[in-house]
Amino acid sequence: MKKFTDTTKMMLLMAMMTLTAFSFTSCDDYYYDDYWDEPWYGDYYRDPYDRGSDYLIQLAQKVRGKWEGTLYTSYYDDYGVKVEGDYETVFEFDQYSNKTTNGRGVEIDYLDGEQVYYDTFSWYIDEKTEDIYLKFDTNGRIMVMYSFHVDNDRFYGEMESKKTGEYNSFDLYRYTYANDSGNMFETEGDAPAVKKASPEKTVGNGKGGHKE
Repeated sequence: MKKFTDTTKMMLLMAMMTLTAFSFTSCDDYYYDDYWDEPWYGDYYRDPYDRGSDYLIQLAQKVRGKWEGTLYTSYYDDYGVKVEGDYETVFEFDQYSNKTTNGRGVEIDYLDGEQVYYDTFSWYIDEKTEDIYLKFDTNGRIMVMYSFHVDNDRFYGEMESKKTGEYNSFDLYRYTYANDSGNMFETEGDAPAVKKASPEKTVGNGKGGHKE
């Protein structure tokens, strides 16, 4: 029988510990591959009931809050000309409850300090693909976040509209977590509702750098 020295035993133990450490990932960071699959289920944008695995609920809780940063957009117009734009942007996400993987949100884009786009949206995380679907209220535009990273401080990635071909890349930093005092949503009974925007905040409503 082969005998191991104390040194050999120690080296084997250290190797096992190293392999074990690499088998775990941080629960604070969420990465998604850059593939885009079809949604697994139907329209759950406005369903306020609890749903989703603990893992995806934690992801929704991580996304929830106000984010500020940059947004790049590109699409081809009706004449086949590529249209591109870089914007300063604000995104805010809120859950219907802290146990759901869907909710409401708003996007505001600025160009040279002037607001050029403002729209609210409903969103959900697809349970199979783990993509985040955003459906905008003004024109029903749907954007899919199919490749992204989010942690406590930063949210960046890519999204696209399969219908219009619009592509966005975004790089956001957390401005605040959603809370009772800073939450833009109000709930009456079981039905979530968006607070009314002030007139100055609605100036510049329209597609901005987005294709309808």
